[in-house]
Amino acid sequence: MLEENNNQKTNLSPGDYYKNKKDKILDFCLGFFGFLLLSWLLYYVNTYTQNSIILFLSIAIAMAAVVFVYSIKRRFIALGIAAVFLLPFVFVGGCFVVFFAGGFSM
Repeated sequence: MLEENNNQKTNLSPGDYYKNKKDKILDFCLGFFGFLLLSWLLYYVNTYTQNSIILFLSIAIAMAAVVFVYSIKRRFIALGIAAVFLLPFVFVGGCFVVFFAGGFSM
């Protein structure tokens, strides 16, 4: 009985995991701020150790985190991690639009 219940938990589809909007928002924030915190921590360790292996380790952890998140079917955590990578591109694009909207003529 217990083994059958565990199998049902692991075979959830992505739509079955989230029961309401609050769970989705919570998972997105967990992915976004959790990955920022992890990146900051690894950067802090890397500045004091001056070791490039730590930098490689941080990239490997980021890739493993995305794979792990998809494997447990909590896709909003993965979307939060992806938003961390995409947010700087949005800001840079906005700056290009603001500064270069008039063209290069003066």
